[in-house]
Amino acid sequence: MDGLKVLGAFTDENALLSWAKKPTQYTALSSKDVLKLCEENLIERIVINSDLPTMFVLERNRENIKTDTIKEETTVQIGTPNRPLDNKVISKLIDQFKRIDTIQEVYQYGQTRNDEFSLVLGFKLSTNSDNAKTATINAVQTALQGESIDQLLDLFFIEDESWYRTITNVENSFVYRK
Repeated sequence: MDGLKVLGAFTDENALLSWAKKPTQYTALSSKDVLKLCEENLIERIVINSDLPTMFVLERNRENIKTDTIKEETTVQIGTPNRPLDNKVISKLIDQFKRIDTIQEVYQYGQTRNDEFSLVLGFKLSTNSDNAKTATINAVQTALQGESIDQLLDLFFIEDESWYRTITNVENSFVYRK
């Protein structure tokens, strides 16, 4: 689903049969084992009893994510950051980017907006869907687990050609291309 790994799960044989519309093979797992399977395989969403009245969706925690839209009249300065992300962190990020098929290009640059500086990872996606963006955010979160970053890190989804030209012209901004 646009780079987002999803696991379908069912609470019983009847729920599976109702969804599959024909007899099918299955493996029964405890909920603890399902969560372990998801963690080990970087599955980011579990859909339980899909398309049934009892359908339930579980996703990774996104409490630490704040969405903000840069309005047209906002003044933003961008350029090469004095302290870019460490090469070790960049390497971990690239490993995660490779598993998301909708991430086409990634750039790193510094940004000052409303007198606040942040490092930014700018993403050019093949599809700008909510699932593609969620998969990208989850990939960054996975890569940064256990890492300490002492600067604010923003993620920016490049959906406008003028932003794309501006960001790609920042010296040393290129990080990754599929």
